[in-house]
Amino acid sequence: DWVADPLGTGRERLTPLVELLLREAVLIRGALLTSDDEARVCARICDAENYDILLRLGRAQRRGVVQALPLADLPLLLAQYQGVGGGDGSAGEAEADGPTRVARHLAQLSGWRAGAAQWEAALLPARLPDYQPAWLDAVLQEGELIWRGCGPGRLTFYYHDELDLLTALNSGISAGKGEGGQEAGKAGQKLTIQTDDDPLSRMGNPAARYPFASLVGDSPRDRVYDRIWQAVWEGGLVNDGFQAVRQGVANKFKWPAAGSPESVPGMGRLRSAHGRGRRSAYGRRPRQLTVPGNWYSPAPPPTSEDELAALEVDKERIRLLLGRYGLLFRTLLTRESEAFSWGRLFRALRLMELAGEVVGGHFIEGAPGPQFISRQLLRTLVHGLDGEVIFFLSAADPASVCGLGLDWEEALAPHRGLRPPARRPGTYLVYHGNRLVMISRRRGRRLTFSVNYDDKNIPKYIDVIDHILKYKINNGSAVVIEEINEEPAPASPYLEPLRARFEVDVAPNGVTVYR
Repeated sequence: DWVADPLGTGRERLTPLVELLLREAVLIRGALLTSDDEARVCARICDAENYDILLRLGRAQRRGVVQALPLADLPLLLAQYQGVGGGDGSAGEAEADGPTRVARHLAQLSGWRAGAAQWEAALLPARLPDYQPAWLDAVLQEGELIWRGCGPGRLTFYYHDELDLLTALNSGISAGKGEGGQEAGKAGQKLTIQTDDDPLSRMGNPAARYPFASLVGDSPRDRVYDRIWQAVWEGGLVNDGFQAVRQGVANKFKWPAAGSPESVPGMGRLRSAHGRGRRSAYGRRPRQLTVPGNWYSPAPPPTSEDELAALEVDKERIRLLLGRYGLLFRTLLTRESEAFSWGRLFRALRLMELAGEVVGGHFIEGAPGPQFISRQLLRTLVHGLDGEVIFFLSAADPASVCGLGLDWEEALAPHRGLRPPARRPGTYLVYHGNRLVMISRRRGRRLTFSVNYDDKNIPKYIDVIDHILKYKINNGSAVVIEEINEEPAPASPYLEPLRARFEVDVAPNGVTVYR
């Protein structure tokens, strides 16, 4: 009426014209104000172009005045947001017990795919310097968090109620490259029995859990073991604990040869001190190696043909990614699985921006394309980053910027830092604020520094060597350094700070470092 009366026309004549303009998208109708309740307020009508202008003004107002960070600050931003270096900035982090802190970080990393050894040798210790395996065991015992294979040698963690978010990961989508560059294969939805004599055919009850012994039966143990891990990497089989993964990492996921030291942990300590007699013979007899925990086939993810339900799932995926990164742009998601691809989620991102849940804008210089940020990280940008923090992480860490294809030459010129190297699990990066001050390649064999050997912070930078020594797998208890700044390690002046920190043995071809 308030439109019809000033125009001097009746409602009967105006209504068909309005409906025509609505069909042609010249006008839009609905609950157009944030205070509107669709169930109570009369539908509002607005010129479509005017409403688009109002939305842009609203987004600019919500964004506030935030100066874009230089690209060189991106590694520090991601590391600080993910708690790399110990402490994620959340309230009560310091007071929380170990399992609680592990659960928080694994919730942030839910759906991330990494080498099986990387989780406890790189990802969790980077965030929890005092990490203990028992903390992860305690979280898994609660039954809400599970791990699952996603290609040869790779696995992910997720909570049961997040399974639908990972559907693309577990529905035959290629899982990318594994450690060392091998194909990661496919991740299946359910366990597939290959033949009538398949050892896994003994898993008759899909709701039951089976210890290793019940799957062996009269089959060769090595065949059963290989078949189990084949099913694990396909995503069709999981274990209710993590000790089986640790054992697999130690044995390279191969059944140890009969009589080998790996087949009987601590076998040498079983020998009799006298070396003779029945007890000595028993001590030399290898015990049968078993596999800890119980195996079961995880439930398939729920499916839906409803387009609105699929859109809501995409929004939940975005919320998960915002919990991981805080900031989203196309190249950042190239390392994620297909379920979290930019092309899949962009429409939902725009809708969440319109709803005010995320903020679009330009927040990182040099990051191509549209950028979206969470309100939590936006507040961090307003208050600034800690430019003096020292931390290290694997080049394959989700907080690492390696492999993103960004242009670092111009970005790093004012900072005298190193350029991020290739994305390899055996490479570690050491940052001082936003400067990459040290790179360790090939698990310590090649070191590169951007600071002098007498820099006052060198003792903190080489903490990464202590970490590599602590988490070495299958390769002894020492690190052999062959090159430092592309020169032979035995003649390097950087031996001085290494000697002050570690036990060092210098040989013509390298420097051996012990804890």
